[in-house]
Amino acid sequence: MANPLIFHNLTIADRDAYQAVSLNSGRRNCNFTFANLFGWQFWFHTELCVLDDAVVLRFTLDGQRAYMLCMAGTPSCELLQLICNDCNGHMILLGLEDDAALQLQQNACAKGIDITVKPQRNQYDYLYRRAHLAALAGGKLKAKRNHVNKFLSEHPDFEYRPLTKDMFDQCREVEAL
Repeated sequence: MANPLIFHNLTIADRDAYQAVSLNSGRRNCNFTFANLFGWQFWFHTELCVLDDAVVLRFTLDGQRAYMLCMAGTPSCELLQLICNDCNGHMILLGLEDDAALQLQQNACAKGIDITVKPQRNQYDYLYRRAHLAALAGGKLKAKRNHVNKFLSEHPDFEYRPLTKDMFDQCREVEAL
């Protein structure tokens, strides 16, 4: 794996190769679904490099390169070095679950790489049971229930309407506020 990583823009043609790795990775994070990656590529300028047992995804995040690794297990020191080379030593890894971040820090081969783990709460993946979310019952969902109640009190005349083409200009006006 001594060659530099070769990235290309994510396309629908990458789905099978990506899923051959991702479905066997053990990752159950929505960030690793192909549909999610493909749907957001316009925003993050997603590129990928498919290796034998891993996929390296490269993004543009706040004007910087950021990476996400989809693979089973902990990345090798050699792979981390290739990523470091690609980003000129300023590596930002996204989508690491707590156990993966801990393994990465403890990995002896990573000693030559300065690793700082900074959890980004806004990047966390949340899962809810449909019935619990629909009812918003219990203490764990109190903040969500309060949010809905505040909306209802501030907008008592709201209504649900199907989105139609004639509403697009209104939607753009609201989004621009």
